[in-house]
Amino acid sequence: MTFANANADLPANRHELAAFIDLMVTTSEVTVAQVTELVEQAGEWGLNACYVLSGRLPQAQAQLPMGALVSYPLGADDSLSKAFSARLAVDQGATEVCVVADLGAIVAGEWNALMADLVTVREAAPAPVTLQIVVETPYLLTLPDGLDRIARCCQIALAVGADMVVTGTGLHPAGGGTSVQAVRAMAESIGGQLGIKAMGGVSTAAQALELMAAGATQLGCSQEEAAALLAGMPNEQPFAPLPR
Repeated sequence: MTFANANADLPANRHELAAFIDLMVTTSEVTVAQVTELVEQAGEWGLNACYVLSGRLPQAQAQLPMGALVSYPLGADDSLSKAFSARLAVDQGATEVCVVADLGAIVAGEWNALMADLVTVREAAPAPVTLQIVVETPYLLTLPDGLDRIARCCQIALAVGADMVVTGTGLHPAGGGTSVQAVRAMAESIGGQLGIKAMGGVSTAAQALELMAAGATQLGCSQEEAAALLAGMPNEQPFAPLPR
């Protein structure tokens, strides 16, 4: 799969931007009823997909692709646990899986262990299931060789057959959210061979477009972020906020 350079066709209106947004329902306090409402709203808005905690999947079927968050947000589960969660999610209707890479392995430079971990997940959820791999770039960018580590993670993601890399969970204590620097590092490493999801603190349409110009092919947003992004784009149709 080849991904076009985001500079080529930046969205010009709300409808076009919506197609690049994945709604990320990541908090445990969200009720089953709220998940159902959010998934329905995401479909009505024309969002690309909706990602939920894997335990919410049976109640969250919809007319748009459903993704499951695996080993979220720490990525520290053992390989078999990640693989089991991914397989169960697919069996319950997920067409996409987003797994958090083991940050400890990345920091330690245990690249073979990281690859083996992700291969196990890919084998449990093979194509055509979309596999996204989360790399905590806000933390890695605090390290002297952080850019090199980000690039190495992207190369491993490509090698294991992933479809997309993600700039972070948006929840790491390092903070800062996603950045143009992280997106560019990923784009330079994988050269359009994988998608890049910018996730974490993407809260304005201008910021979203800047990240897409840097190479992001998808945006991961909370309900509040998605509402702000779409409200900041021109559109002829009436607009209602996402339910809270």
